[in-house]
Amino acid sequence: LVQRLEASDTFGLVSYSDDATIDLAPARVGDRRAAHAAIDRLVPGGGTHIEAALHEVSKIAPVRRHPSDALLVILLSDGIANIGQTNPDALAARARALFDERGVLTTTLGVGTAFDEETMLAIAREGSGSYHFVRRSEDIAGILEDELEARAEAVAQNLRLR
Repeated sequence: LVQRLEASDTFGLVSYSDDATIDLAPARVGDRRAAHAAIDRLVPGGGTHIEAALHEVSKIAPVRRHPSDALLVILLSDGIANIGQTNPDALAARARALFDERGVLTTTLGVGTAFDEETMLAIAREGSGSYHFVRRSEDIAGILEDELEARAEAVAQNLRLR
């Protein structure tokens, strides 16, 4: 995904397990070194505190600079929220608030064969994003590229309904 972004695009990274941390505040991608370094520092472990992740994202969500900007959060998870808020509807409401207040879409990638599809679908639906099932980790790159392409295509702008 980082390789597909333009130098002027914005990228940020929030990781979560028992809690959530801002690993890279949203900034222009530039030469991609900071983005790759933040990703390389990620270490698996702990629980799944989706609520904390969405809260951190809401604090640093990028601002639309141009009408054609696509503001997108990609939530990669098994979806089994086991810390903090675990109710799928409540988690989905956080994604809806992020969209309503900031115009940020939330797309979810459900990883593995043992994941909570209900939670991941609810978050994507209420966050006005897409939902993807990822059986194998090697499929993630293609899904992210497709998602980025889909969001980069403008279907229509400045429409008026009479």
